[in-house]
Amino acid sequence: MIENWRGAFTDRILERGRNCWRNGQVAIKTANDTTCSATVAGTQVYRVSVPMSGALARATCTCPHFAKGNMCKHIAAVLYALEAGDSNETCVESPVQDTQDISSRANRENILDMMSEDDLRGFVRELMGEDERLERRVLSRMGVVDLKQAKSDLRKLTTDLMRTYEHSGMIDWRYSLDFENEYLAGVDDIVEPFRTTQDVDGLMELVVVRLMQLQRIRIDDSDGFFSTALYPVRDDMKKAFIWADVKQRRKMLQTLNSFLQKKPGTNRNDMYWFLEDCVQGFLLDAFPTDPELAQDVIAMADSRIAELPAQCNDRGYDRNGADRRQWKMGRLMALSSTDASFDELTEAADELLGEAKAVRVLSDALLREGRVDEALGMLRDNVDAFDERRRGDDRPPRVVDRLIELTEQYKPVAEREVLLTWLLQNPPGKCSAKDLETWYDALHGLTGEQSWSQTRGALMATMPAGAKQTCLAHEDSLDELYECIMADGGGDLWKYESLLSDRYPQAYLELYLDQARFELNNSRDRREYNRAARALKKVVAFEGGFEIAQAEAEAVVAANPRKTALADELRKVGFAV
Repeated sequence: MIENWRGAFTDRILERGRNCWRNGQVAIKTANDTTCSATVAGTQVYRVSVPMSGALARATCTCPHFAKGNMCKHIAAVLYALEAGDSNETCVESPVQDTQDISSRANRENILDMMSEDDLRGFVRELMGEDERLERRVLSRMGVVDLKQAKSDLRKLTTDLMRTYEHSGMIDWRYSLDFENEYLAGVDDIVEPFRTTQDVDGLMELVVVRLMQLQRIRIDDSDGFFSTALYPVRDDMKKAFIWADVKQRRKMLQTLNSFLQKKPGTNRNDMYWFLEDCVQGFLLDAFPTDPELAQDVIAMADSRIAELPAQCNDRGYDRNGADRRQWKMGRLMALSSTDASFDELTEAADELLGEAKAVRVLSDALLREGRVDEALGMLRDNVDAFDERRRGDDRPPRVVDRLIELTEQYKPVAEREVLLTWLLQNPPGKCSAKDLETWYDALHGLTGEQSWSQTRGALMATMPAGAKQTCLAHEDSLDELYECIMADGGGDLWKYESLLSDRYPQAYLELYLDQARFELNNSRDRREYNRAARALKKVVAFEGGFEIAQAEAEAVVAANPRKTALADELRKVGFAV
């Protein structure tokens, strides 16, 4: 075995590797005079190979830390195991094995049949005593949860991981991924029993403990860590809200609001911002939808709005403006769940009328009162409104989507055609190319083939250039697309290069040549000269392009005799200058 191998590792990695070995995470697979192969159980099973002699640099591991060029704890753990074997100590193999090493179900059943009940009970008791994660899984399966112990385990998990990974008060970015994986896996093990038993009160207490513990963590790449760590927190709050009765929901509401009022954390621009955004966003998304809690949310919102006066800096930016608008929106949503009238909601909407959520609330109130045309008119007038807070699958429908949906529900085909035509002629600011293509196809389907030619001609004559180009590209009308681009100044030729370059090579030769000339005439150092030379090289790909590019290269060198570095770069890419 290699001697003095510890010098290849930092003290921290050695300590973590020794812990892996002591915890029984190492399984030696094969060992001979030249190489030892093993697996080490971590957040997943990693394969490790270490040389038995020579340079330790030949050691390999499949973990992310080793992939970054570092000697990892898994290699250290295997070396500790080998060293223990050399001194006749026992190397405990990990219970986690590769798939090919796991016995078939039939063999497992035979082994269990051979064990008496007392033997099996004693074996499970012994394993539970050695492995806290296994103990929690067994207790969860039996429906046994210990809230006090779980809260203590969460605090201990955070403390232990910080001791392992923290250096000079900060977890370095090199260890942030390992820290994140171990933290999330540990939290999941502790919290899972409360999810399984649908223990609403316990789950919410653990949510608060996690939020408090997250404030202790100082980690490089905090954006990535806190965003990822808060996903399961938000999911647990969702589950607790779904499982809770009215009394429990009211308690949840008070708990989360109390957390927000404490303003925990010392750095609001970093760590606390993520916590506040998670908690406040969930509170104002979920609770206003429950009519039983409407008055509680309204009272809470009134109190918070009063605590958030305008605080403008020298540039006129109101620091409390976003929070105040968010609480006003929550109040409006709560009021709408009580079936308040349109006039009451309009008065409460105040400064929110430009936001999509407020527009949807008010238009729905008009629909409840049977005022369909007014609801459609409001949606159409505010078709550009958008949601400031949009999260993945939780995103609400846009105003334009709601407008199309209600028009299909309440209006005849002719009015639906009018709406789609209007949208294509006046695309909302936040619409995408996919939206335009969808509306274009829908209009085509409603119009029918017989009258489509006339409808299409009138539409193309009135559409803005960008929307027209999108629709022409969608239906592969390449000649019309090229004419439209050139009529608009040719600036969008780059956008449609993949569609048009084979059909109009001369136009793209001139485009590339113009770009190369600009680069050549405005380059000032070798890096820019290299970029300019490569731009001119692209002209060569077109028919007749080499002669044109060669002439351009000769001309620019003749015009700039002192730019010898430019001539060097042109020669490197194949020009004779």
